[in-house]
Amino acid sequence: MKKIVGLSKECFSDEALANLSDIQTLNRLIEDHEKEKAKGLLEELLSLKRIQIQTKIIYRNYYDQHVTEDLNFHLFYIWRFHHKEFLESRIQEILEQFPEKILMEMPSPPESRVWANKTTGLKISLFNPKRESRDRWRSEQYREVDSLLDELHREKNRKEEVESEEAGKLKEQRLHQLEEKIVAIILNDIPDKKEKMFKRFHKLQVSTNAALARLFRKMAVSSQGPDSGSSSDIFIHPDHSNFNDFITKLSREQADVLLPEGFNLHYIGGNNNRNWLATHSTEVKKYVVRVEKASGPITDYILREKIIKLEGVSQYIARDIFYYPTEYLQSLGESAVNIAISEYCPRGNLKAYRQAMELNDFPMISAEVLRMTQQLATMASALAQNNMAYMDIKSENFLIRDNDDVITADLKSIVLVKEGKVPKNSISTTPNYAPSEYHRMHSSEVDPKPFMVYQIGLVLYDLAANLNAEDKNELAGQLYDYRNEENKTFELDFSAPIFSTSVGMQIQELITSMINIKSKERPTLDDVIQACEDLRKQCNQSKESSITIEKDLSKDVLSVTLKN
Repeated sequence: MKKIVGLSKECFSDEALANLSDIQTLNRLIEDHEKEKAKGLLEELLSLKRIQIQTKIIYRNYYDQHVTEDLNFHLFYIWRFHHKEFLESRIQEILEQFPEKILMEMPSPPESRVWANKTTGLKISLFNPKRESRDRWRSEQYREVDSLLDELHREKNRKEEVESEEAGKLKEQRLHQLEEKIVAIILNDIPDKKEKMFKRFHKLQVSTNAALARLFRKMAVSSQGPDSGSSSDIFIHPDHSNFNDFITKLSREQADVLLPEGFNLHYIGGNNNRNWLATHSTEVKKYVVRVEKASGPITDYILREKIIKLEGVSQYIARDIFYYPTEYLQSLGESAVNIAISEYCPRGNLKAYRQAMELNDFPMISAEVLRMTQQLATMASALAQNNMAYMDIKSENFLIRDNDDVITADLKSIVLVKEGKVPKNSISTTPNYAPSEYHRMHSSEVDPKPFMVYQIGLVLYDLAANLNAEDKNELAGQLYDYRNEENKTFELDFSAPIFSTSVGMQIQELITSMINIKSKERPTLDDVIQACEDLRKQCNQSKESSITIEKDLSKDVLSVTLKN
């Protein structure tokens, strides 16, 4: 393992300085690893576990901090990403290889009362036989693990605990919690002169790992690493000899590429990301290879990990089989990129899906457009409930699965919301489709909820009117020219035939309210969700009959004839 290099000491906060110190401790552990490895399996295991736990501690400390501008975090995250799988697999290998006879002879972690006896000075033990009296004289470091030992030994029937799968997993969790505390104390809380204290905690870590190894064999506990897909799915991998050349090629060119593994990459474009359709002559599966810049804005990797695990939001996120933040592309003089192998949606983005619909089936078109809009609003609402917002909502940024789910692979448009506002300088959006409050110079932040409602309203209009590329570019220019208006809502062109139907006229009213120049007068996300639901019901009722609509231009009224 290589150390984390390039760390910066130009930190401007106490949190950043503390994190830098923790990373430097991690580097020291990495340096010590080769020496510990030479001593044998046990010492290698303890060394790897300390590196793994220190990595978790650093990541947890960073988890709720603003990290995008912290160079040290990005250096740490890249190192963690490259080594996480190795640490997990090597630790598992050692647990499997450890000699059975030696393993069975090693003690388990003691009960807390036994631990208390061992960690109390001789004189104090004689004069203070009761634990509550002795604890006043025991070092704080020793007392910190008492409750964890109590938790570990709470179950009296050890045999039943091991044989029960649920109880075994609970015991495994308790052992990991105990070891994490032990390692944190060893690394940070033992004074240099306290050699006996170090030996006691070292021995406690040994017994904890022995218990984990025995439990591993009895319960057949497997590694809990993320599911990265089958090996055949990962046709781009950093272990490949030509990986760096391949990444450089994708970052520089927007063209088709043939991989040595037999996969053909056909360039299919993209806005914030570059995308290739990956196919193979002998496989039915298709994939999308996505390359995204890790800068402009800087990728918030912690936020990305939160999003893909977030209940109520994750179903709107494209499934990445493989995701890899690369190192800096020095050959190009460019910053890093992130590369992913993702699911393929043959229907394409919302715009392409809309253009493939039958032109004159207005009830069906309206129902589909409303369904997609409802999903966008539901996703936006779920993000808002978790203090997040998607600030670049447009039809090109969302895909549609074969099961009709609307999803996105563009996570860089998602930002954190603090006290109900988003700073303008953290927003990555298409200026032409941003509401007027985004362009006003006197404000440095925006309310993301009406911002998203405005953009969803424009998507609803785009899909309902089925704008072609020329019309959409013209609209974008008109909206941008209108950006400084503060009093009058922009008037869209509702001359498309779909807006002449009963449901279409109500869609027109909904769109007009959603793009209201005054953000406080726009409907809420929940209002939009409910309006789409109500209008979809009307569309479904209309599907039961075939409707012919004629517009009497002289009287400006609608004549509706039902054909049974």
